[in-house]
Amino acid sequence: SQVGESAERAWAFKRRADLAAGPLARPDEAIVLYRRSIELAPDDVEALGSLAKLLDAKQAWRELLPVLQARRRLLPHGKERGRTLKSLGDLWRSKLQNAANAAEAYREALQEHPDAAVVTHLAEVVEDAHTFRADLARAAEFAQNGQVDPDAFAPIDAAAGKAFLGRFKLPELAAEHFAKALAR
Repeated sequence: SQVGESAERAWAFKRRADLAAGPLARPDEAIVLYRRSIELAPDDVEALGSLAKLLDAKQAWRELLPVLQARRRLLPHGKERGRTLKSLGDLWRSKLQNAANAAEAYREALQEHPDAAVVTHLAEVVEDAHTFRADLARAAEFAQNGQVDPDAFAPIDAAAGKAFLGRFKLPELAAEHFAKALAR
């Protein structure tokens, strides 16, 4: 069948791309081959992830954006999707200079796989402390529903405290989050 033939061709392009990216050390060739594989199998998150790594290393930010957005759309909820969202937020924040899109990606990452780096970067792109506090509350609610290990929230609370103190100049909210971090 034509579907089976396309899947086989996609697999062959991906294997060749893996060789070009790895042992052969030919990243430009690997990028072309991963793209051909993805044309035939657009839902292949593994190929998209490998292509994303190569484009990031090449600093091809505009080309990387649709690849990360495809992974965002295709990956199931969980840690890997959270990492992809963090990467997307980082790209929007530091390379493409779009705070609103970065904030959206970081907020989504907090729902998938919250960590201190996401909190720190979210604080850098949100407009005000009230918005940041609401974002943290949603992440805490997500964690209380058993989605995240409660022990993971000590560094998150410490990062939030640091953001409230440094970015927003609110020592009382900083103290509240530092106290939560110490109590966990």
